Amino acid sequence: MRRDLGQALADVHPGVLRFPGGCIVEGETLENRYQWKNTIGPVENRHPAPFNMKYLAVGNEQWENLYFERLKPFVKAIKARYPHIQLIGTSGPDSEGEAFEHGWKAMTELTADLVDEHLLRCLPT
Repeated sequence: MRRDLGQALADVHPGVLRFPGGCIVEGETLENRYQWKNTIGPVENRHPAPFNMKYLAVGNEQWENLYFERLKPFVKAIKARYPHIQLIGTSGPDSEGEAFEHGWKAMTELTADLVDEHLLRCLPT
């Protein structure tokens, strides 16, 4: 991230910063997924001091077993190295139903501190 953009964000003191956020990270294919390593720039241009990260979300709207299995090593590593950071998991794209219940069960087993519930529905016409 450009230093001036980082400073502009810091100046507004956001409570939550979701970057890049949402499904843009995944892309539609591996070729067009978000390439975060291309955005951080050289080490000498980054802010050198640690910042007060309180929350970290891993995943967005995933709800299948593959996500939960792949999340396990992240949870273990993050909680071991940064026990003060609260981990945010996801319960999938609905606020009820089998996938939602399965997601909440998995997040409980993985000891997620918070769960990001989504409600994505079409309005009746």
